[in-house]
Amino acid sequence: MQQSSELNLSSNASINVHDFRSPPIPDNDGLEQAVETALIHLEQCTNNNIKDTIIPKHMKSIIELARLCRSLTQDSINHCGNMAAYAADFMEYVQVLFDEDVSGNDFVEAMKSQIRAASSNRSNAAKLTKGFCDIMASLKNVLNELEELSAPFTAGASLAIVGALGMASAGSMIGTSITSVQYGDKAKITETQLTQIEDVKMHLDAVMVALVVMIDKFSCFEEFFKQEVDDISKVVEKYKDNANENFFRMSRIISTSMRQQWIKVQDVFDSYVNNLRPLLYKCVI
Repeated sequence: MQQSSELNLSSNASINVHDFRSPPIPDNDGLEQAVETALIHLEQCTNNNIKDTIIPKHMKSIIELARLCRSLTQDSINHCGNMAAYAADFMEYVQVLFDEDVSGNDFVEAMKSQIRAASSNRSNAAKLTKGFCDIMASLKNVLNELEELSAPFTAGASLAIVGALGMASAGSMIGTSITSVQYGDKAKITETQLTQIEDVKMHLDAVMVALVVMIDKFSCFEEFFKQEVDDISKVVEKYKDNANENFFRMSRIISTSMRQQWIKVQDVFDSYVNNLRPLLYKCVI
């Protein structure tokens, strides 16, 4: 944040405020697509065809994590709505500072209110980051267990495994030409389970990639609001002792520049809310 070198803090001064930084645009590149990808693939993992065949213990874990992801996504929509409101409030206050003289006490109290809002947004972004990190760790455990289940069938299957699976599919898996022979319903069920496990692993891999993006972007949101708290706190510290004696204004140039920037910040959060809310309503997890 820039510090003014020409401020007059004498009695009844009218201070032209230019201490605020121009806010950077929060990095949301790929975030909305990542959330959509995660929800779609988790939904595919929990469809009835897979639920009927995959091992119940793992299916239960996946369903619980899918529901948790949906719940966190709902939280993220609510939190991003609050973040958009924060940007709108700041933009509105910048306009007030241009339109009229604001008393020092009112200015300081307004800034303290923004600090509280920024702190809340920072905390919520941190909770989202941690929540999606926890989901990612749990899904990784599920993937590891599924990998162990399918490893004997996909890496050097023995003749005993070939017999259990059915000659045609097992021969294909290990790159061996074997006459097509099936060993009854039990072999078909086992082969179907293996196919479904591989299908689930594919979907979960896609979710894991999406979660990496989501965690990174919500971390950026957390850092954005951390910087807001730090910057506004410096402004409050600078003026709080002289609040009773001064009025505050903002020049047209600075006001226009800041309002334009805060509009872009608000658009980032509004876009997330407007694009993800309809998707979540369609989600059947």
